[in-house]
Order: sequence, then structure tokens, then C-alpha cells
Amino acid sequence: MSMLRILLVLLAVTHLWAMSRDRGLQENCITPTLSEHCLELVPDSVMLCMEVRWLPRFAPATNRTIVSHNALIRCAPASTQKLITCAAALDLLTSDYCFTTMLAFAEASCDTLSDGRCALMTPLHVMPGGDPTLTHRGLDSLIARLDSRNIDTLSAGVELCYGRYLGLGLGPGWMWDDGDGAWAARPSASTIDGNCLLLYGDSPLLLNACNAYTVEHRFLTGIYRPRLMRDWREGIERFLVVSGEKSWRCSSRQERFWGDFVTPFANVSQPEILFVNLLQQSLDSAGICSELPTLNPVYHRFQFMDTLSLYSPPLSNIVDTCLTNSWNLAADNIFLELSAMRDGVGSWERSSEIVQAWVRDSLCITSDFVVVDGSGMSRYNRLHCALMCDILESIESGGFPLVLLPRAGVEGTLHSCDISRTTGYDLLAKSGSLRGLRSLAGYIVRDETPVAVISLVLQGPFAGNRQAQQLRDQIVNKVMGWMAEQDREAP
Repeated sequence: MSMLRILLVLLAVTHLWAMSRDRGLQENCITPTLSEHCLELVPDSVMLCMEVRWLPRFAPATNRTIVSHNALIRCAPASTQKLITCAAALDLLTSDYCFTTMLAFAEASCDTLSDGRCALMTPLHVMPGGDPTLTHRGLDSLIARLDSRNIDTLSAGVELCYGRYLGLGLGPGWMWDDGDGAWAARPSASTIDGNCLLLYGDSPLLLNACNAYTVEHRFLTGIYRPRLMRDWREGIERFLVVSGEKSWRCSSRQERFWGDFVTPFANVSQPEILFVNLLQQSLDSAGICSELPTLNPVYHRFQFMDTLSLYSPPLSNIVDTCLTNSWNLAADNIFLELSAMRDGVGSWERSSEIVQAWVRDSLCITSDFVVVDGSGMSRYNRLHCALMCDILESIESGGFPLVLLPRAGVEGTLHSCDISRTTGYDLLAKSGSLRGLRSLAGYIVRDETPVAVISLVLQGPFAGNRQAQQLRDQIVNKVMGWMAEQDREAP
């Protein structure tokens, strides 16, 4: 009996000790971290990679991390890649750099006709330079300047020298779920009119989108009802053609964003062919006699040539549109121009080396990453959120103009971003999306001053674009709410 009593006493003491221990743990339990609060929002089927940190001047070096979760897992950055491309271009090419489209010919190769005008006896070399803003109207104005040389006949024809960028088509791995809409237009040195055509209903008739004004009236009446609109990505006026009242119904949102339509626009697989056709139209409009232009893949600076040049807006203006509206074509042309300026011709591989060297040498960041294009549309691109935050910190300290980034809930691709305005914080960032992936990279600002950098990637099956966007916005709001609480608790 004595042994039994001892055992009972020991059991009672053990039970009381366990109860007191549990009560102590409950009273001193650690508050869930911000990372845990963010993870509570994420479904089990979605992986969150994220890093948020204070900028160095707002926190001690040993305690700058706000959130870090899976921050070293390398993911496809999607369109946040444009941030790196544009920052590198503004540094290496400078903000006032202009793309150039040239006409080149031998000045001494003209025969004077009886009326005093000139017939060019050597080929006219048309040398597009990858200007993403070039339209057929710009080409018309350039061709019309031949009149200043009194040239009205091109006896030896016209050559389109399209080889400033090597290769045709898209970048490596670009992209595995691509489409035929204007957002997926092919990058090319011979870029014109966004490398897109306007498709009229189910008709095989393809017309240049910007040239729709000149279409015969019969195509603009009957079952085809044109709607004049402005392309929000490229700033080009286009006709939106809707066939029949029983076919396509347009909501108010669809009327603003052509990307939601069933392909009123189709990108061209060979922009050079589109350029050649528009070039012939420009020659005809200027009254210049010539045979159909031919394609020449060689691009070089001809010596002893007279040239006429058409310049793009400054690079800073193009970057502004590229980042605000996620202009894929411009980003890839800018990317290729990085190597074209150094080597005379641009290539995906050489531009990749230049961007990686810029991150390593100019930003002093040694982490490994993979970059194969400028737009981020390729799934071969790979970098992790911690590296993106390192890059964001470096370019901000180097004077990168944050005003080029869209403001959440106000403009561009972040116009519908649902960011809380009660925290006192705002978001200037670049968003990205591929099928099954959403990304965000940018700056959390307070009173127009950047105080923190943020990079996040969500990967997994989403129940639609709306769910993915809501999840992204909820995480950002959670972080901003935590930052506001820290401000209130600060002495």
C-alpha cells in the first residue's frame, strides 16, 4: 500500500507540474509573426515567396527584415523583370537615349532628270533601329523627307536592313503560354505599329490597326461597327470592331481594355513583312517610284552615305510607359538594344551577359540569377525575392526615378489594386503575371518617401485573375497594417 501511495503522489505531482507548465506557456505564448499572418491568407495549393525589408536609412543594419519567407527560392519574376531591364538601360544607355530609324544612300549616286529632280541609282537602305514607338505615320514623315533631296525615283529599289537584332521571333522560352494578342507582339528591330494588325470579325482581311481610318466605308458599316478607342499600353488610337449585336457584347470595362476581347488585334509572326508593306505604302503616298522593297538581313553602318534619321522619344519616356503599362514589346527591344549599342547588333545572349554584369559590377550584387529576356515573359528567367530586394535597394540609392513606377490603385497595371488608404503607406511597384504565377516588386512609401522594399511571388492554381489579385493585395495590406501598428507603438 505504501508503494501505491507513493506512485499516486508522484502521478499527482507530475500532473500538477504539467498543468502549471501549460498555463505558463499560455500566459507567455509568442504572438504569431507577420509571416504567419501572411501565410494564413494563402491557400495550401499556393506557394508564397516573399521578402520585405526596411531601407537602410530607416532601420539598423541588423534588424531590417520585416518579412522573409521562402525568400531564397528562385522563381520566374514575370513582368517584374522589366524593373531590372529598365534600370539597367537608364544607367547604360542614359535617360535621353533615342532609338533611330534611318534612310541611308550614296549621295553621289543620283542622276538629275530633265525636271531637276533626282533618280537614285543605288539602293535606298531603310535601317530600322528597334524603335517601339514607331508608327506608319512616322515612317510616312521619314519617307516624305526624301523630297528634301529631290529624289522621286528609286531606280535600284529599296532594301529593308532589319538585322540590327539577331534572329527572329521571341526570346528563349518566350513564353510557354503565349497568345496572339497585341500584348504578345514579337520584338524586332523592324518594329512598327506595335507589330500588330486589326482583324475584322471572321474575315481574312487584315488591316494595319492605325491605318483603319483609310479603310473603305463599306467595311465600317453594316455588321461591322467601329468604336474609336485609345490603346492604353501604347497610346495609339485604334478601331475596335465588334461584329453584330448578337456576337460580341462589350461591358464598360471591356470597352476600356482591348486585351479582354476575343482578338480584335493579332500580332504578326514576322514584323519585317509588315514593315515592308507599310514602307511600300509610304513610298506610294510620297509619289516615289520604286519596286517592292526587299529584305536584307545585314545591318551595318554604311560609309560615305547620306542619311535621314527619325528619332524616338527619350528612353525615359519609353521606360515610363513600359513600367506603368507593362509594355512587353518595348521591354524586349530595350533589352536587345543594350547589346546592339555595344556590339553593333543585338542578341538575347549578349544582352543577358550585359545585364548580369551590370548587376554584379554596378550594383555590387553577386547572387546568381538567370535573365534571358527583358520583359520577363520567359519562364527561363530565375531569381529569388531576396535578390530582387537587393536590386531595388541599390537602384533606389543610385537615383532610380521611382515616379516611373505605377501607383497602386491609381494607374497602369496597378489601377485596380485594392490597397488600404488608412495605414498612411502607399505602394509604387511593378506587378507581373504568368499562368499560375503572380509577382510584385517595388517600394512601400510614406509621404512620398520610400521606406521599404517588397518582393513577392505567388505560385499555384488560382481560381481566376481576381482571386490571384485579391490574394496579392491582402498580403500587401497585411504588411502595411503591421508597419502602421509599429508606428503607433513607437515612443
